[in-house]
Amino acid sequence: MVHLGENMNKTDLTNKTIVKLVAVIIFVVILGLTFFQSGNHKSAEVREVHAMEEKQRAKAGVAESQRKEEETRIEKVRELLGDEIPFQVDTIGGHPTDTMFNTAFKNVKTYINRKTGILSISFEYDPAFYPSLSDRTRFGSFRLLVRLFDQNGQYLTHFNSSEIFVVTGNPNYSRRNFTLLKPKGNFVRYQINLRDAVYVGRLEFGAVGSWGG
Repeated sequence: MVHLGENMNKTDLTNKTIVKLVAVIIFVVILGLTFFQSGNHKSAEVREVHAMEEKQRAKAGVAESQRKEEETRIEKVRELLGDEIPFQVDTIGGHPTDTMFNTAFKNVKTYINRKTGILSISFEYDPAFYPSLSDRTRFGSFRLLVRLFDQNGQYLTHFNSSEIFVVTGNPNYSRRNFTLLKPKGNFVRYQINLRDAVYVGRLEFGAVGSWGG
């Protein structure tokens, strides 16, 4: 009887030990799963942060590439045409018809090459006001008046273009030596005094001497 009790006590201890071990194992497993899930969650957050940083770097790279392309374009333009300068489309004291023709100049760019004295003007010409004009005015023509100023706005010189410009649809264009204005891609160049070219900081230009067809 004594030996049987001792065996039962030993069995109870063994069972309790097993239960404790199982509980410890379950706790460790649960704890491991918790850490694993937490690690996965943190890994997902890290991956998301890395993805956002990669996108930002990609955007910054595109912006930097575009900036360099623009700098290259400006440098090429400067080599070919010189410095871009501010302008105003205006004909001071001109005829009212001159002013109407001036409203059609769009997307104007003006440049001065200070080494060669070449003044360049590129522009689009969109005569949206034509439907309100008579045929005589609509088929008119004009020269360009160009006025040059220094950086402080002091007058330097002026000249009228040798070309006589006409608009699309002018029947006179086929009969006389006129320069036809196009909706896009108009480009004119003029030689000016090298002394003035050094100081040119701004220009005004516009239609002058307009007359009916």
